[in-house]
Order: sequence, then structure tokens, then C-alpha cells
Amino acid sequence: MRAANLSDGRRPGCAWALGAGIRCLGSPRLTAVLWAALLAALAWAAAVEANQGQAHASWFVYESRWFAGLLLLGAHSSCAVAVRFPWRRRDLGLVALHVGVLVLLTGAVSTHLGGIKGRVSLVQDQTTNELLRDDQDQMTVARIAKPDGRAHEFRFAAGPVDWPAGKALSVGEVDGARVRILGYVRHARAVETWTADNSGSGGPLVKFKVAGQDGTTIAEHWLFDQSHGDAVMVGPIRLQLQQAASEAMLEDFLQPPAEVFAAPAEKGTLVMYYREVVRRVSVDEYVGETIALCDATVEIAEYLPNAAPDRLGNFTSKSDQPKNPMLELRVCVAGEEKPIRQIAFAKDALLNLDGVYSRPCPVRFRYVHPAIEPPAALEFLQAQDGKLYARLCAGRRCESCGEVKPPARIRLPGDFEVTILEYLPRAAHDVTFQPVGRSLADMESEDFEPAALVEVTAGGATRQVWLQRGHLVYGSRQIDTPAGTLSLSYEQGRAPLGFTLTMVDVGREENPAQRGNSSLPVKVRVVDEQTCGDEVYEVSSDKPLTLGGFTFYPTGVTDAGHGRAVAAFRVVSDPGWPLKCAGWLLVGAGIVVILVVRFRTHRAGHEQDAPALDGAPPVDPSSSFENRAAA
Repeated sequence: MRAANLSDGRRPGCAWALGAGIRCLGSPRLTAVLWAALLAALAWAAAVEANQGQAHASWFVYESRWFAGLLLLGAHSSCAVAVRFPWRRRDLGLVALHVGVLVLLTGAVSTHLGGIKGRVSLVQDQTTNELLRDDQDQMTVARIAKPDGRAHEFRFAAGPVDWPAGKALSVGEVDGARVRILGYVRHARAVETWTADNSGSGGPLVKFKVAGQDGTTIAEHWLFDQSHGDAVMVGPIRLQLQQAASEAMLEDFLQPPAEVFAAPAEKGTLVMYYREVVRRVSVDEYVGETIALCDATVEIAEYLPNAAPDRLGNFTSKSDQPKNPMLELRVCVAGEEKPIRQIAFAKDALLNLDGVYSRPCPVRFRYVHPAIEPPAALEFLQAQDGKLYARLCAGRRCESCGEVKPPARIRLPGDFEVTILEYLPRAAHDVTFQPVGRSLADMESEDFEPAALVEVTAGGATRQVWLQRGHLVYGSRQIDTPAGTLSLSYEQGRAPLGFTLTMVDVGREENPAQRGNSSLPVKVRVVDEQTCGDEVYEVSSDKPLTLGGFTFYPTGVTDAGHGRAVAAFRVVSDPGWPLKCAGWLLVGAGIVVILVVRFRTHRAGHEQDAPALDGAPPVDPSSSFENRAAA
């Protein structure tokens, strides 16, 4: 009977444990501990952000696992409110305070999970529908020459500091090829080494130095041609290296016909090299026509007097003035079904689409236009037998220098002199990256982008290469494996905007220099296909653009050349911002209500105590005396 009574008087086990847990989490002592830990973490985060930047504070504090543990404060707030149910009027401030903390933490979690910080850079008349993320990197892996192959994009967060030795990150697997990142340098500088390539697959290397009038060395550099040619500008002088496709190309290089450069046609002259054939045609006569070259044909599909590219790689002419002449070409080779698209610029003979395809176009081109004055140049050409030849071009005349060997010296216009320091007919190129201190990266104008050591395992073989994010040369590599050739590229992470953004114009009249003025108004066109919207907005530092959950803040306008401007925007998306604002308002209101209630309670208690002391009935002296006497 007694056992039954005890059982009837007890709470169920689960309910008692739940109540005990809620009371424990809602205790005032735990409140003090959690708030002290949160304030200490916020203070440390502020110090880290002030000394090392926002990226360090986000990575080491706000996005860390231990900071996520402080979300117990949210659970504690829930328990602190729950244990006081049913609530009374005097608990209103406390309820508002804890609900505000819950709303604030919910907003912080929403920002952490869905918030985006990035940037957008637009050249005038350029269109984009995505932004570059500040907190993500992207590794793109594709298998070359696979009919149904597609590029696989793997996104990862590397962090704001160099990785310690031994840290590795598995990026993913593509068609049996496993990709890992074995090293990461946040601010990296390339260290290049060159050695003789005994396999015969490397290209020619020429190391040289340029001296001024007084014999002082102005620059020391190198040219390396793997398959597409190489060029570098040293002041007003261009130095260029190519490989001859045939002996006929070498002969034309050493003894070019004077009439080609002296008096070209109105739309220019196109020179074509294919096997042992060299042919020159007038663009005026052959636009839209097909030219036969042995077992290949070349079609001059289009002539663009002032060519400008779009984001898809297509070219259009901005005007009829020949400021940047270009030819769209179609090359058909016997045995191949699809024609090869190629382009030829009058300003740069090496600027073409060879780097886009898995192999270079078999037909070489040189485009000469009467409106384009060739710069002073020293051009090198490697013959098929490995010998190196040079010619000096000034204006529209070319003078052969014959075969050159180290330490040959060549006089240039303006009393400059080029000395060939080293020549390797076949060179192997190896590049590694060393870290650069943050202070040096901030002081120097050069942008030291991150670099990653990437390991690829395929077909039982493993290879390692260094890639630098977004670099024109080191940002992508092709790796030969037993399972096929893989293409790797390292870029900054991207995120879709949900609409297209086009830069229309810049208010030049307010800043003729156009150099880094963030207050300069920028006109952008926004096209949203889902809502069929098409509007033009004017964006400035005091008038940012908010659209589709993103806010665009202009950070500067610079000159891109050819009369075009580049506008840069800082883009922020913070889905938790309304919740964080509401949470801070509730926390503030709760604190005010708590202080008011305590003040009134204290005042009411003071008023109740005062009558009991001052209004007590007077003591009768006689009664008191008689009582004492009787005692």
C-alpha cells in the first residue's frame, strides 16, 4: 500500500527529467556564464578583425565550431522563458529579452547559412548574371576529348591563412580521377625554374636582358613558347617568340615581301602559313570567300574594324573606324568534320583561339592593316631544326638578324640593346609558389592571389601541379594521365544573381580622370526574365542598388582602355538582417522594461515600509511604568 502511494505521488520519469533539464538550462548562473562567454568571444572577434581583417574574424570566430556551441545561449533563452510559464506582467521584460536573443541568433544562423559577400566587375557594355564570392574558391575539372564530357565544378572554403603541413582536402572525383588539394598559400608568389627537356615535348626558351643608353640593365626576362607563342613588352619595345610551322614560314620570316607591310589593302592583308604554302590575300577581295591551301580551306567569315568581345567569346564591331581590326576565320582541314574557328588581330599576331582548343590550329595567320602602326619589335623564330633566328621590325620595315646564339647582342631603336643570356631548344617548365607576408601583399601593387597544390590520381598514376587562382597562365593546366587528359582550372567561387546586369554608362563629366572614384554614378541595366523586367538604374555610393536580395555598392571606376570604363561593385546578401534587427530591438526593449519594473518595485516597497515606521501608535509612559512596577 505504501509503495502504491509513493508511486502515485511521483512524477513520470521522462517528465521529471525534462523539467529538471529545463530548470538547469534556465538557471540565472548559467545565464551569466553564457553571456560572459559570448561577450568575450565578440570582444576577441573585434580585436581579430581590427588587426587582421574581417576574413580572419569570420573564419576563426563567427564560422568556427566552438562559436556555434554558444548557440546554447538560444536553448537557454528558451528554457528561461519556459520555466516562468504562465507569465505574469512583471515577467514581460524578461520574456522580451530572451525572445529577442532567440530571434537574434536565428538571424545570425540565417546569415551564416545563406549570406553572400562578393564582388562584380563590369566593363562598359558587358553583361553578367553571376558574382564572385569572397569566401569560396572553385576547382573546375574536365576530361579532354570526351564526347559527352562536361566540366565538374567543386567549391570549397580554403580560409584566410596558409595551410599547415599535412593538411589535405578531397575536392572530388571525376570519371575515375580523384582530385585533392595538398597545400594552400593565401598570398603566393610564383617561383619558376627551367631545365632542358630530354623528352622533346617542351618548347623553346629564350632568356634575355635589355640595357639602356648608359649600359644599365633595364629588364631581365624570358620568353617560352609551348605551342601558342609568347611575347612581352619592355617599355615601347615588344619581344616575341614563335615556332616555325615549316621552312617556308622561316623563309618568309627572314625575307618578307616589302609590299605586304608598306602598302596593304584598305581592309588589310592576310598572310597564311600551312605546311610549305605561304599565301597572301587582300581582305577587301576575299571577305565571305573561301581560300584553298593544299588539303585545307580558309574562309574569311567577317571583317570587324573595331572588334570588342562579350562574355560569351563572341566579337562585334563597336564602330566603323578601324581602331581594332579583326578577322573571323573558319578553317577546314581534310579528314575533320567540323571547321575550326580562328581569329586574327592586326594589333597582335599571337592573339588567337589556340589556347581554347586541345590542339593549335594547323594554319598560322598574320594580319596586317594600314590603320595599325606596328610597334618596334624584336621577333624570334625557332626553325624546325632547333636553330633560333631573329628579325628587327620598326615601323613597316623588317630587317633580318639571321641566326642568333648566346651571348648575341642586338641593337634596338632608341639606343637600347638586347643580350641573349640563354637559349634552350626544348625546355621543361616547373613552377612552385612561396608565401608572401600580408604586409608585403598590402604594400605592393601586385595582387598576390592564392595558390594551391593539386594532386590528381587516375589510372593508377599520381601527379601534382601548382595552380594560382585566376591567373592567366598558372590558373589552369592540362595533365596527361593513363586514363586520359584532364583539364584543371582554379578560380574564385561564383554565385548566380537570378538576373542579368549590364553596365550602360558612367558619369564621366563628374570625374574626367575616371580613377577609383566610388561616388561616380554608374548606370546599369537589369533584365529579369522571370518577371519580364527591364530597367536602367543609376548606382552610386550614396545610392546603392538593392535587387533580388542583393545590394550593390560601387567601389570604383577605372579606365579599361579603348575608351571603355570598368566599374567594380561590392555585393552583399544578408537574409538574416531583418531578424537580427528585430532581435536587437526586442533585447533593448526587454532590458528597458526590466529596469522600469525593478525601479517601480523598489519604489513601491519603499513606500510600504515608510508608514510602518512613522505611523506606529505612541507608547503610554504610565502604562509602561505600571507594568514594570508590577513585574
